[in-house]
Amino acid sequence: INKSGEFVISPAYGYANDFYSGITSVTVKGYWGLINRKGEFIIEPIENDESSISVSSEGIARVQKGNNIKEGNISWEYYNSG
Repeated sequence: INKSGEFVISPAYGYANDFYSGITSVTVKGYWGLINRKGEFIIEPIENDESSISVSSEGIARVQKGNNIKEGNISWEYYNSG
């Protein structure tokens, strides 16, 4: 919602974090994805219950795509908005 009270991005997400450097993490049907200020997906929601996305105040997103330590299935990706 902008300062005039108008939707900039339609309310289509289960949860959305604050924007940092133009990006934020959001949930769609319980899965995390990454969007820009236009509501366009940079990273589509990851359909994996063990995934997560966090965005630092510097605009660097850390994407975890797996968390099965016993099987060694931990995968990380990074996205820099700058």
